[in-house]
Amino acid sequence: MKNKRYLIVNLILMMTVLGIYGASRTTPPDGAYKDCLKGINLPFRDWSPEEQTLTPREAEILRPDTVLLRQYGDVLTGENVGLAIVAGHRKQTVHTPSFCMAGGGWNTISESEQKLTLGDTKIDTVRSIMEAQGQRILVIYFFTDGTNSQRSLPAFQTAQFLQRLRGYPSWGALVRISVPIVKDQAAAEALSEEFARTVLPPVLQRLRDARPKGS
Repeated sequence: MKNKRYLIVNLILMMTVLGIYGASRTTPPDGAYKDCLKGINLPFRDWSPEEQTLTPREAEILRPDTVLLRQYGDVLTGENVGLAIVAGHRKQTVHTPSFCMAGGGWNTISESEQKLTLGDTKIDTVRSIMEAQGQRILVIYFFTDGTNSQRSLPAFQTAQFLQRLRGYPSWGALVRISVPIVKDQAAAEALSEEFARTVLPPVLQRLRDARPKGS
């Protein structure tokens, strides 16, 4: 039993050393990571998007290379959709929605797995129902580098670690879509899926193109 424990500890230490070596060998200077989402045109229906920004505190904690925060809305129907994409090469940049939304008073009521179909691509996502002050929203999120997408943050970080060992720089993003539940949940789900099919393909392409090449 002792020998097994020593073996496990040694394996963990070896993987840690390999990870540090891989990160130092593959991480380009900060200037290599471009603000790839700045000014991207993502029309949805005839709705006018409103640009938003991270707070100084959020920017300090997450240290992203590129951020896209937009709120789309229809003044006639009152429908609206929020899009949040935070991407970069630092470990703290890619985070779960609960990390940032809990600070705004949002609590997670339920979570489930969802397959999101974007053309020929199927992406595993998490669908959450969150609540604050009597209001509920539907949140769909996943983690991606533009090519590899995961619903689980630990799984995505493991994939990044393995890619670093193969000589690929770290690069990842949280993609989040949020829709207020006004009429019913089914209507919010339908709107979120339509929005994702329309808006996300060019976003994923930008993320793919911005990722620094492997060494």
